[in-house]
This record gives sequence, C-alpha cells and structure tokens, in this order.
Amino acid sequence: MLAGLRNAAKSKWAAPIIVVLALSFAIWGVNDMFRGGPRDAVAVVGPEKVTAQEFSDEFNRRVQTIARQNEGRFTAQDARDAGLDRQILSEMITMASLDAQAGNFGLGASDRALYEEIQSIEAFRDPVRNEFNRDQYRSQLAQLQMSERQFEDAVRGDIIRQQLIRAVTAGESAPASFAERRQAFAGESRRADVLVLAPSLAEEIGDPTDAQLQDIIDSNQSAFTQPERRAVTVAWLSPSDFEQTVDVTEEQIEELYEFRKDSFAEAATRSYVQIQLPGEEEASAVAARINDGETAEAVADSVEADLVQAEAASADDIVDSEIADALFAMSAEDPARVVEGRFGWSVVDVTAAVDAETPAIEDVRDELRSELAADTAIENMYDAISAFEDARGAGAPIEDAATEAEIVAMSYLPVTRQGRGAEGETFAKLMAAPQVLELAFQMQEGETSALEDLGDQGFAVVRVDRVNAEELVSLAEARPAAEQVWRSQQLQENMEAVASEAAERAENGEAFSDIAADIGAGASVESVTVTRGQTAGAAGPRLVGALFEAAPGEVVTAPSAQGGQAVAALREISVDPGAESPSREEMANEVAQDLLTQFQLALQQQYEVKTYPDQIAFALGDDVPQ
Repeated sequence: MLAGLRNAAKSKWAAPIIVVLALSFAIWGVNDMFRGGPRDAVAVVGPEKVTAQEFSDEFNRRVQTIARQNEGRFTAQDARDAGLDRQILSEMITMASLDAQAGNFGLGASDRALYEEIQSIEAFRDPVRNEFNRDQYRSQLAQLQMSERQFEDAVRGDIIRQQLIRAVTAGESAPASFAERRQAFAGESRRADVLVLAPSLAEEIGDPTDAQLQDIIDSNQSAFTQPERRAVTVAWLSPSDFEQTVDVTEEQIEELYEFRKDSFAEAATRSYVQIQLPGEEEASAVAARINDGETAEAVADSVEADLVQAEAASADDIVDSEIADALFAMSAEDPARVVEGRFGWSVVDVTAAVDAETPAIEDVRDELRSELAADTAIENMYDAISAFEDARGAGAPIEDAATEAEIVAMSYLPVTRQGRGAEGETFAKLMAAPQVLELAFQMQEGETSALEDLGDQGFAVVRVDRVNAEELVSLAEARPAAEQVWRSQQLQENMEAVASEAAERAENGEAFSDIAADIGAGASVESVTVTRGQTAGAAGPRLVGALFEAAPGEVVTAPSAQGGQAVAALREISVDPGAESPSREEMANEVAQDLLTQFQLALQQQYEVKTYPDQIAFALGDDVPQ
C-alpha cells in the first residue's frame, strides 16, 4: 500500500515487507475461490478479511499513480490486462495472513512507536530544518488519496508485521557449504558439439485447407478474438479548447504584473554562522576575535559555545526574528555583529548574501499571458457548460446541445477499452482521457452520461451509440494471420523431424561431421562453451537450458539461435575455481527469503484463504449479476 511513498523516502523498514509482498499469488492458490461469502470482503484469511473498499481504494491509487507517471496513458483496464489487480490482491492477502498470525501472538505497536516511525520518513521532513513537517505530511497523503487515520492504521500494521518478520529471520546465516555450492553452480560451464540445421532443410510446405486454418483459430481463440468495442459520441469541454479563442490584452498583462510583482521576486537568502553566548560581554569578545581574523569555528570551540551554520536560508527559515532582522540588514562584507535575540545573546557573521530580485515584465510576459488565457478559458468553459446543460435539459441530443454551446462533439468508430479501433488506429483525445473510456464501457447502448469531471482536462458527456460484443473473428478475416501461424507450426514440425533423425544417428555413434556432410547444404557443425544464462553461436536459451540438464555424452535437441534446429552432444563439464562467490550478506538474505516463503506456506496451512470473485469484480467496477 505504501510502497511508492517508501521507495521515494528510502525508508529503512520497507525492505523486509517488500520481500514478503514479492511472493507470488500462486502460493496462496486459487482453488478456494467460490461465489458467495461476506458482501464486504474480497478475501478472508482466517480471522482477517480484505474488504472490497480497501481493495478498490488500493487498486485505484496504484492506477492513478502509474497514470501520473505516464502522462495519463494508463487506464484501469490496462492495469487489469497487466495483472495489477491480481498482484494487489496477492499483497493484501499476504498482509492479512501476517496480521492473523500477529494477532495470534498478541503483537502490537504503541502510539509512540507509530509517531516516531511516521516522523522518520524522509518524504514528510522539511529538507531545510530536517524535522517533521505536518503540512508536508498532509500534502503527501492527499496525493496518495489517504486520510491521516488510514495512513496511520497502515503504518501501525506494518510495524506489527515487521516484528513478526524479524522474529522469523533473526540471526539466520548461510552455511559455508551453501556458499561453496553456490560458487560452483555459478562457475560451471559446459562444452558441446552442435549440429546446426537451417530452416531450408524442412520439406516444402503446401497450402493449408480451410479446415486446418479453422482449427488454428479454434485452438488459439484468445489471439483471434475481437475484443468488445463501442462506438461513442463525446462532447468535450476542455480549457485547452477554449484557450485558443481567448484574446489577452497588454493592459491585462500589465495589471496582473503589478498585482503579482512581489510573488515573482526570488527571496533574499543569507549563509551565515551564529555563536550563542551567555551574555553581551562574552559576545562582544567573540565578535572582536572573528573580526580580527580568527575563524568562527575555532573561536566557538575555544570558548565552548554552540555554533550554528546555515546555507542560503530565507528569513522564514530563521526561527528568531531578531536574528533574522540583523542578518538581512548585513552583507557578506560586513563585520561580525553582536545581537540580542529572543533566546539570548549571539554573534552572527554573514558568509554569503543574495538579495531579493524582481524580474522585469518582459521576463514573465509569456507566463502572465498563459495564466490570463487559462483563467479566461475556464470562465468561458463554465459559461459553455451552462448553455450546454440548458439545451440538454430542453431535450436536445448532445450534438445539438454542443452546437448551441459552441463546443466540440465528436463521434468515434467502435473502439476498445484502450481506445483503439478495429484496425489498430488510435484516437489521441480519447486515449488522453481514460476516464471517458472507462465510463463508456460501464454504460448501456444508447445511454448518455451526466457531465463527467475530467480534472485538469475539463469535462465531457459520453453517449454509447453502439456496442460490438466480443467475438471470434471469421475465417475470412483471420485467414492471413491464421495461415502464418499454420506455416510456422508446419516448419517447426518439419525441422523437429529433421533434428530427431539427426539426433538418432548421433546416438548410434555417427560423428556430427559425417552427418552434416551427408545432409549437405544447410547443415554445419560448431563447438560451443556456455555458462548458465549465457548464449553462444547456435546455442540459444533453450539449447543452453537443455545442456545444463544433460549428462556428459548425452544428445539433446532444441531450436537454434538462428531459427532452425540444433542437435548438441555434451562433451565436458567444468567449474571455474575463480568464480565470484556470493557475499555472506547476500547468502543470509537468500536464506531469510527462503524462510519467509516457508513461513507463508505454513500460514496457508494454518489459516484458510478464501477469495470471492463476485466481490472482486464489483470492487473493480464490473457489473455483477445479482
């Protein structure tokens, strides 16, 4: 839930939690999924439950965060296509299982521990004063769309779960033999002779029958299914459209400049040293020594006084207003000065001074023009909304209402949830407003929406003109793609037959060179040496994998890196004694992760995990039959 915030803040306590959350949803099994169950839960783990509201809120937060990072080019459907909904549910089930066990052990977190943890998060700290800033805290939570109570409950839960995780992994270390085996595993290499068989050796492939192509389509329905598409009409009311018609006068720019002049000024700053002293006499002596050439650090050390150093501080950064007034009345050339502040006597010395500077109107003219145009455009947009809604209220369809309000109403050919047409064409305005597409796929054919708030993009009204249901494409439409798949399969089968025959000859004792000479053009022999995860020559990933599962002398076949087939005979297995050994810390982390995996499996046995598809679908905004 808080991963994005913690990554930004580099919090010290995120790592162990993330290790647990990284475990696959598969661990929890989906065989317990069934209909029915609590109306407010998407999952139940023993005594704990994940509510539909919690799941929906977290899913929407993640989608909005990713959309902001990608300039709006990410929708809820994109997230579901990528499996983000399943990942989030997996994480929340994991946390619920830990909560159940923590409750069983009676673990808790005090208010003091909670607030110390929150105040330690860098994202909430003032970078100048290096202290917790409540305004910054509230601002960050607003971006996360979380209340303070929600966030504090989440942090408290994470503190409790961390106690449980530390108890599981504390004190674990990797045995020396484990490190040795890992080093040997990493340093192992395998040498093999490879008979490379080019695709040209395959028998000539004829033309497929309609029945064969239909079988390809039926066997790969997901690839040959046209997704649901919807034809929509959208009335757009966006500030950017209205800005194009706004005329900003020079008089307006000058008037706004005079009003905003002070806000454009760059704040004055002072870099300084301050030595706090018990009285005026001591302060005067210290100031004299600094003005005679001694450094402030040396003088402060000699009189055992506190020394404060600050870089580029504004007046607002300085707590003592008396000290601030004195500093901002000084320049870097002025001598050190004795000042009686609100908290006693001090010596202050300015090391660098930057005075406030107000830019000329020419420097901010474009900014002012844009601001005025944007403000006027918003006013015009709301006037248009009023006219548009009045026309709709009188019974006008959205096209006529748009004409009355002098706005744009655009009709789109059937598009997918991602905003793509049947031929893959894209519609920039639709794709830039994912809320419109989400809304369109929640409505019925012929239905017109209310005015939809698009945030900074303005407003829109959507009408669904036609719904094209998901359907398997016809043979006529799918023929080119299906034929390509069929030919690829036939080539693969033919090449596997050639490779199988060559492998049989090699297993019977024939040399690869003799087999290649007998086959002729299209067959060649090479020798390769590979390590795990490495490819070389004709040895692609699948052949390398086969070699590392083979015994010396064994013959294996796999697709070659050049697109044909390869037959390989493993000749030698060797280990590099100089291979880099993993560090003890790395090994300990791996052991800890293995322990956490086993711990989760144990929790799965202890607490029954149930998930509820209907509630999950409902939380994601799908229509669920009652």
